[in-house]
Amino acid sequence: MKKLLLALSAAAICAPAFATVDPATYAAAPNGLTCTSVWIKSRTHNLEELQTTTGNFLLNNNKIRSTAVLNDMLIMGYSKPEVIDEKTYEHTYILIYDLMTGKFLKEVQVTVDGAPINGTLCINQVGVDDFGHLWFTGANFDVNTKPVPVYYIADPNTGVATKAFEYMLPSDEASAAARRVDYFDVVGDVTLQQSSASILFAVANDDGCTVIGGTINQDKTWSNVMNDGDYAVGLIEETYPAGQTTWNGAPMVRIVRSEDHTPELFYVDAFVTPPTLYNTSGSMLDSFENCGDALADLAPKNNANGCVEFTLGGETYFVYALSDYDQGGSRVNVAKMGEGDSFEGMKLFWTLPEKGLGEISDTGSRMFGMNPVLKKDKSGKEAIYLPITKCNNGFGLYRIAQPGFNASDVAPSGVERVERDDPRPPVDLFNLNGVRVSEDNMAPGLYIKRQGTKATKMVVK
Repeated sequence: MKKLLLALSAAAICAPAFATVDPATYAAAPNGLTCTSVWIKSRTHNLEELQTTTGNFLLNNNKIRSTAVLNDMLIMGYSKPEVIDEKTYEHTYILIYDLMTGKFLKEVQVTVDGAPINGTLCINQVGVDDFGHLWFTGANFDVNTKPVPVYYIADPNTGVATKAFEYMLPSDEASAAARRVDYFDVVGDVTLQQSSASILFAVANDDGCTVIGGTINQDKTWSNVMNDGDYAVGLIEETYPAGQTTWNGAPMVRIVRSEDHTPELFYVDAFVTPPTLYNTSGSMLDSFENCGDALADLAPKNNANGCVEFTLGGETYFVYALSDYDQGGSRVNVAKMGEGDSFEGMKLFWTLPEKGLGEISDTGSRMFGMNPVLKKDKSGKEAIYLPITKCNNGFGLYRIAQPGFNASDVAPSGVERVERDDPRPPVDLFNLNGVRVSEDNMAPGLYIKRQGTKATKMVVK
């Protein structure tokens, strides 16, 4: 079998010497956390490198809207325009990058039953569920009449997708006006093997600020989510700022993850409202209004959407879009939440990147990709690796680490560290899902080679 093997040390993966980094200096936080740029490729910092090393996908393109991270792969959904018989179609693709280096690995067409998926913005949202399954769905231009299909991809390298389920709004809760939805969130297990799955989304330009959701149980029956489970459509009456009568364009929902995999708490981030915390009764629980005197430092600008919580060292942090391309550059804030994981007492730690990713229009997508990944070194010290992506402007990776964290002593995701005394330990091979493979049965693609405590990447062509 003819193979080309390319080995990269784990240390090099964590801190590639050749990578361009954000030149800004980010001071250590009051609690000792450090923030370090691992790599960056953006219009602001290194446009030429962005053009030449990433397949040019993130430039002059508004079809890449959201991102996900799975086993050290940064995955972008790409609704790719293709001309067939003089007609233009949008087909579903994913773009796969190495999380730790930003290197472009491959473009993969997504198929179901051997056929491509097509339609306008047909892969507008990608994510990873609570059990490590990569899922996606497309924009829906009228959820009153059209179902929302959710697919999952078992192996991103193949692009073979399976329809997990299809959400249909109950007819008695349909509106007279079309309801457009751009972004969705899913929790639980989309395969329904280990738990139920729930889908939640906010409606753009609806008559009122509405959030819609449902839970598909393991027996494949559906339950409503909003208004204590009585309805699928929940009308949000309290907003920040007060008095909003619509989310306006492209609102997003981010479900707060829980041990029971339910969507009880969620943020809505929209054109006219910053991230605001709600429950499925439709009650507003927390908002930037509670930041008090710190509001001037913390308040995000309208239009830029995206937010996520992460936990590091037992404390909760909040990442959210600060400004869009036309508001001082595409930037996010990283803040430590106050007591009880609240906005009250929240403190700003860093704005990333300091000078933004770029100032070129994304033609209305407004969405930032942000997917924190927790890693531990051999001693148990923790770090969050935070990729930030903005279509048409670029992307980068930052490491937020506890004091003493050793970035060169972290095993690749999906591969457990094994200590061996043998001076020449045996070689173990794994795919990117952490599944052991045989050297005699390796399809072209990227693999992890482990020998003792040393883990390297290997490319098979």
